[in-house]
Amino acid sequence: MMMIEIHFIIKNCKIQIFIIFFLINLALRTNTNEVNLSSYYTNANSEKITKNMVFLHGLFGSSNNWRYLSYSDTIRNRRNSILIDLRNHGESDHHTSMTYSEMADDVIRHLDKLKVEKFTLLGHSMGAKTAMHIATKAKDRIDGLVIVDAAPKCHKDNINIYGNTQTIVNSVYEFDIRDKTRRQAIEKFKEMFV
Repeated sequence: MMMIEIHFIIKNCKIQIFIIFFLINLALRTNTNEVNLSSYYTNANSEKITKNMVFLHGLFGSSNNWRYLSYSDTIRNRRNSILIDLRNHGESDHHTSMTYSEMADDVIRHLDKLKVEKFTLLGHSMGAKTAMHIATKAKDRIDGLVIVDAAPKCHKDNINIYGNTQTIVNSVYEFDIRDKTRRQAIEKFKEMFV
C-alpha cells in the first residue's frame, strides 16, 4: 500500500480535501483502463437522425472547443454530437501515462458505455492522432473520419523538423513572384516543395 503525506496550509478546507483526494487517486491508479472520460452530448435537430459525430480536441483543449460547431445547423441537421474530454484534459480523469493508443482505448471504452455503435470521428491535432488510432482499432464502427491539422506521419525520427520548417519558410519568403503569372508561381512552388 502506498502512503502519501501532504502538508498544505490552505484556508479553504474543500480545496485541501479535493487536492488530497486528487493526488491520492492519481498516485494509486496503476491501470490505464481506470481512466474515465467526461463528455457532452448535443441532440440533432430531429429525432429521426440516429448518426453520431464524435469530436476530439487538441492538446491543452477540451470538449468546449467544439461546442459552438456542435450547435450549428450544419452538424445538427445531420448528426448527434458527442464532445469528449480526452484523458488529462477538461473534466476527464488524469493519469501519469498518456499515449495515443491509451487515449484511443479510453474513447472506445467511453463510447461503449454510452452504447454508441457507429460514429463519425472528427479530431484536431492530438485529437486527430487519437482518431487515427481509433480508426485502426475500431474500423467496423467508423462511418467517417475527419482529420484537422495533423498528418499520419511520426516526426520523432526527424530531429531537425524546426530547421526543415525554417528552410521552407525562408524559401517562400525569398521567392520573387513579380513578373510571374499565378500558374508560373504555382509551378515553381511545386518544383521547390513537392
